[in-house]
Amino acid sequence: MVVDGWRDLLDLFYGCYVDRVTKEGRLVMTMRSDAEKLEKLNQFFKVIFPAHLNTFEDMISNNQNSSFLITDSITWADLAIFDLLDTLDPCASHWTDFSTFFYIKEPLGPFEPPTDLFNDYPKLATLKKIISQTPQIADWLSSHG
Repeated sequence: MVVDGWRDLLDLFYGCYVDRVTKEGRLVMTMRSDAEKLEKLNQFFKVIFPAHLNTFEDMISNNQNSSFLITDSITWADLAIFDLLDTLDPCASHWTDFSTFFYIKEPLGPFEPPTDLFNDYPKLATLKKIISQTPQIADWLSSHG
């Protein structure tokens, strides 16, 4: 369920950038205009993403005596949510790096996600920190960052 939620949220997020339409029986993806991207991103970060973050925060709260979503150690579900939190981190450089998919050029961009995005989710912040400090993951992040 958590991994499905992760995939659904990423689809909704990428939908802020790409419009999917069917033409002549084929799925065609086209980039949205910068104005459309901004409108969709603002809605995503104000409405859609926080609703799902609440669900994940509650899952950790309900997993008594653990900082993880389901068990007392890292599972695929935790890694999926870590990926989501890391990808959508307001401090990530891809928002301001013109060579990335996420960058929106001036004068409308670059887009800046709300800096307080994770303030109401301390358990998710802890999960992100724990996973990012796991040796193998920390090594991978440092070599791919």
